[in-house]
This record gives sequence, C-alpha cells and structure tokens, in this order.
Amino acid sequence: MLSKKYRLPIQLFVVKRGKLIKTQFFLLKSYPTGGATSRFGVTISAKTAKKATDRNKFKRMVYNFIREYYKKIPVGDYWITILAPAIHLSKEKFKEELRKTLNPKP
Repeated sequence: MLSKKYRLPIQLFVVKRGKLIKTQFFLLKSYPTGGATSRFGVTISAKTAKKATDRNKFKRMVYNFIREYYKKIPVGDYWITILAPAIHLSKEKFKEELRKTLNPKP
C-alpha cells in the first residue's frame, strides 16, 4: 500500500479545479501543488464493482502501481476514478493502461 502521507483526502479535493483526463478505463483529475510530494486518491463506484472486496482489489492495484512508479510521476495532486471497462482487464493490461493515463517518464 501507499504511505498515508501520499494519500489525498477527498475533503481537500472536492473544491479544487484542475486538469481532467478521460480515457476508456480511467478518469484522472490532476492539480499542481506547491508541495514537494505528490498525493493520490482513488475511487471506484459500487456500480462499477458490486463487491467491496473487488473495489478494494482495484484500489490496491492502483496504489501499488503508484508506489512502484512514484518517482516518475510529476509532482501534483491526483484523483483517479476507475471506470467500468477497467474491471475486465488483466492485471498487466490494467497497469499498462494506468501507466499511459498517468504518463510517467519511461
């Protein structure tokens, strides 16, 4: 899991306006910050995945991806929403699509 200092509380995120990127599998909202670290939040609706265990599995996959590629992602606040088509992807394809969405440097 991702350390708590890198997580973005939703209460702070709702009032901000920033850049919106929508792909087939993810909705990414990004905001520049003056801080030295990036923060990340992940949501997946109950309509997308009915079981809480499935929703948590996808959140863990996103947080583990971020933990691995943290240094390559530009500094900012990011909110990732997982869309319904993403739940049908394999684990490798899910990570590849997430990499394309966040666009970390190779």
